[in-house]
Order: sequence, then structure tokens, then C-alpha cells
Amino acid sequence: MDIANIKNNLVKIKLKITKFVNEVSEKLADCKSQLQSEADIAKEKAVATINTAVEGAKLKETALERQAEEAVNTAVTIAKKHEADLERRAVACYKNNIRTAFVIAKLQTASFKRRSMNRYKAVVNSVELAVQKKSNQINETRRKLHQMWTNNHSFTLWVAPADGSLITKKHFKKTSLKYAAWTFTTVLCSLLVTIGVLGYFAHVNETQKRALEDFQKTRMAQEQTIKELKEIAEKNQQQLAYLSKLEDKVRNEMKKNGTELPPKQEITSFAGTGGPNIAGATQTDIVLLQEMNIKKEADAKAADLENLLNTIENENYRRQYTPSVWPTAGGYVSSYFGGRSNPFDGYSSDWHSGIDIANNYGAPVYATASGYITFSGWYGGYGRYIEINHDFGFKTAYAHMSSLAVSSGSYVEKGDIIGYVGSSGNSTGPHLHFEVHRYGEEVNPLDYV
Repeated sequence: MDIANIKNNLVKIKLKITKFVNEVSEKLADCKSQLQSEADIAKEKAVATINTAVEGAKLKETALERQAEEAVNTAVTIAKKHEADLERRAVACYKNNIRTAFVIAKLQTASFKRRSMNRYKAVVNSVELAVQKKSNQINETRRKLHQMWTNNHSFTLWVAPADGSLITKKHFKKTSLKYAAWTFTTVLCSLLVTIGVLGYFAHVNETQKRALEDFQKTRMAQEQTIKELKEIAEKNQQQLAYLSKLEDKVRNEMKKNGTELPPKQEITSFAGTGGPNIAGATQTDIVLLQEMNIKKEADAKAADLENLLNTIENENYRRQYTPSVWPTAGGYVSSYFGGRSNPFDGYSSDWHSGIDIANNYGAPVYATASGYITFSGWYGGYGRYIEINHDFGFKTAYAHMSSLAVSSGSYVEKGDIIGYVGSSGNSTGPHLHFEVHRYGEEVNPLDYV
């Protein structure tokens, strides 16, 4: 009987001890949670104090930079004024020197003109005297010849050999001499006219010959130019064909990535045609047509490439602001998106709005797309929590981190570190809870990352 009482007492004592231990554990858990909350609050206050100090230092630095900039601007202004003053003095001195040189040059020019005019007048006077003297002599000779021609009706021509053995003479009447003079003048004029006509035709022939040679040279030069232009046109067509192939490769690669491509330009406006008969056209016309079609094709190709470049830029922008990179360094999915068993009791059902990525404590967490931080801090059972707003209706969330590397309102690029893996909030161990929202609805993150 005593042993049974002792056993009952021992059971009661054990139950009391168990109850006491549970109460102590609960109090310890509450104390731990309270201490953790106080530590987080103290840390946040310390961070706020540090941020305030940093902002004060930045303000002081800004004030010092402003003062330094004002000092530099003042010095620059003084230097500019001094430079302007020196330039003004230099210009004034330069103008005075130019004015003095101009006056001296003007005086020297006047003196030179005066001396030149005096010499010119002296030379003109001497030439006039010489001309007047010669004119008088000619007039005197002319007067004597005219008097001799008027006073005589006939003239005698004496022919004397060198040895003087036989001297002959011939009388000519004045009328015979007149006829002889007219005949000689007519023959001489006819001869001169004939020489002039022959010279004119020879000149025309030479001119036509030279014109023909120039035409042949010009035609050969044009043929060479047309040949070179055709070679250039062929090279341009080859380069355009290479660009077309390159554009097709780029389009094919973009199609593989699911990018919606802009349509290409129509080729009907510059499509090539031809035939054996060129009718009234020339090789120059053909080259010009080729160049015109090449220009049209180049313009169309430029428009295609510009549209393709705009599409690539838009696609790069979409990818930059669409979640597409794994949000942490390594790790594996320990709990998937959707319905699951509650991780804390093991049997009740639970809706999981994201995925859990188990990883080492302190592993870096990355922004899966560029955007603005809309929330950064403690968020109930999520613990340390960050929410990023992206473009195209996307929003991502990161929870249970050990520490946060960004603050609300800041901008992050895709791949920037925003925090570190931890086990804050309601968590069974180090992991990252990651969510993706599209236009306000929860979606499976594994469809994007």
C-alpha cells in the first residue's frame, strides 16, 4: 500500500516537473523572442543612427564641395577678367602698330608713285621727240618721192655689172609701172587669201582631230569609270547580301528565344531585272539604275536593322525587368509552390505562395530582376523581408533572411545582392522563401527562374 502511494506521488511529482519544465521552456522561448525583437529594434535604431550620421556627413561634404566650387568659380571669373584685360591691351597695342605701319606704308607709296610718275613723263617725252623726228623724216622722204612721181612721165632703170663693162638701161612709162604695181598687188592679195583659206582649213582639221582625240580619251575614261562603278556596285551588293544573311541569323536566334520580330521591308521596289537589249539606254544609265536600286535596298536594310535594334532593346529591357535569375547562390528547392502539408505540425494542409530554397546560413540573396524596393524590414512570420516592384506587372518577395543589404525606396539591378539567407520569422532552418506576383496574382516562381 505504501509502495502504491509512493508511485502515485512520484507520478504526480513527475507531472509537476514536466509541467514546470514546459512552463520554463515557454518562458524561455518568450524571453528569446522578446530578446530577439529587442535586438532587432536596437539594430534598426543603430542603423538609423548610422544613416543619420552618414547623411550629416554627406551634407557637410556637399557644403564643402559647394564652397570649393564657389571659390573655383570666383578664381575663374578673376582669371577671365584678367585675361580679357590683357587681351584688350594687346588688341589696342596691335591696332596702334597697324595704324603706324599703315601711315608709313601710305607715305612710302605716295613717294614711290611720285618718283614713278616723273620717270614715266621723262620717258614719254623722249619717246615723243624721237617719234616726231622720225615722222618728219618719213614725211620728207614721202614728199620727195611724190614730187619725183608727179614731175616725171617715165623712169629709167640702169643695170650696171660689177666690172662696169656693159651698162644697160631700160625706160618705163609711168602708166606701165602703175599696171605692174596693180598686177603685183592683185597676185599678192590672191596668194595671201589662198594661204589664209588653206591655213583656216588646216586649223579646222587640226581642231577636229584634237576634238576627236579628246572625245576618245573621254569615252575611254567614261568606260573605265563605268567599269569601276560596276565593281563598286557589285561589292556593295555583296555587302548588302552579307548584311541580309547576318540579319536572318539574328532573327532566327531571336525566334528561338520567343521574341516577336518586326516584319521585313518589301523588296519589290528594288528587285533586279534585265535582258540582252538595252534599247535607247546607255551603260551609264544602267549603272545609275543599279546605284539607285542599291540605295533603295540600303535604305530598306537600314530601316529593317533599326526596327530589329529597337526590338532587341525592348527585349533586353523586358528581360532586365522580368524575374529570370536564381535568387540565391546555390541551394535546392525544399518546398514547392501550391498546396502542401504544414511544416510545423506535419499533418494540416497549407497553401504555399512561393518556393523555399534551402541554403547555407549567410549565403547571398540576389534580385531576380531590376526594380525599386517597396519594403525592406521585419514582416511578421516572414521575418526579415524584402519586396521589389518590377515592370510588366511583376513583383517579387524574399523572406526569412538573416540580414538585409538594401533599404526601402532604393533601386537595384538584376543580380545585385539584397540580403543574406537566414532563418528569421517562422522558419525551421536556414532557407529563402521566394515569391513571384504578376499583376497582383501569385504565380509559380519556377516558371520564370
